[in-house]
Amino acid sequence: MVAIIRLKGILTKEGEIKVDLPDNWQPGEIEILLPANEMERIDEGLDIALEFQGQTLGEILDSGLVGSGADWEIGDSAEWVAEQRRKRREERLKRWME
Repeated sequence: MVAIIRLKGILTKEGEIKVDLPDNWQPGEIEILLPANEMERIDEGLDIALEFQGQTLGEILDSGLVGSGADWEIGDSAEWVAEQRRKRREERLKRWME
């Protein structure tokens, strides 16, 4: 599974990207996505954030998220999921607009 970490940085006129990385940063390959305009930036950010990331059965069981859900008080599960996605989308839009 690919982890996505949000970092703030600067794209200079010379085409350089400058970011401050955390002290515990591990070297390796990265992918940088640069939007063509503000709306694309928001759309691409949401696409990445909502992208399905599969997990093995072991990862699912180890996550602690497996259970009956009887005590979750969520009502209709499909509506609950849609509402959670809507809330996260709004939160991400607010952060992208900062």
